[in-house]
Amino acid sequence: MARQTDACPYARPFLDDFKDCSAYQRIEFMAVDSQYRPLGRHNTCRHFVVHSLPGRAVGYYGACDLGDAEARRHWVERVDERRLEGIRAIGLGLGEATREVTRELWHAKSEQLRANRAGRGDSLNNRRMRVLAREYERQARVFLESQSGELKKLGLPVGACVELVASVLEFWVSEQSLESGYQVPDPILEKFPKDVRLLVRPHTRKAS
Repeated sequence: MARQTDACPYARPFLDDFKDCSAYQRIEFMAVDSQYRPLGRHNTCRHFVVHSLPGRAVGYYGACDLGDAEARRHWVERVDERRLEGIRAIGLGLGEATREVTRELWHAKSEQLRANRAGRGDSLNNRRMRVLAREYERQARVFLESQSGELKKLGLPVGACVELVASVLEFWVSEQSLESGYQVPDPILEKFPKDVRLLVRPHTRKAS
């Protein structure tokens, strides 16, 4: 069967030093089993989505939300490849700076989802998640402020970046599944310069 034009052509999960796709935006996730028990840390791409195979009752493939190879190239041109490279480096540094608290957050999320599936609220674990989220935000703020010079070169205000981190954490802590995707709210998007909004929120007209 012919490959779909928007199919991601790269092997997954992506290695830590993956650089083959110029549109790649690394996101860490914890793979879980059907009972939400953690299986291990992996890398995915912000643009990676799962689509149903057209014309078939069953079957799925990994796709790029930006579209085909030409669409990816066009998006990279619009946001500037050098800016993307700089942000990837910042992202790797942030991942290292928050490695331990991220691991704890994933394990707490696993406990939260298992409790929800069993039909029992877990207020103690929910409070723990919020404490961990505040600690992640603190560590992220320290790291991002240490990179303020680089962020300024990339056109990314530190304050807006910290607000974005806090917004993602709030969404993730309160979300009751791993299926829903985060969408950057307009008030936060508008705190970024217009020429980087397409990078902050790639898949909507508002960002462009």
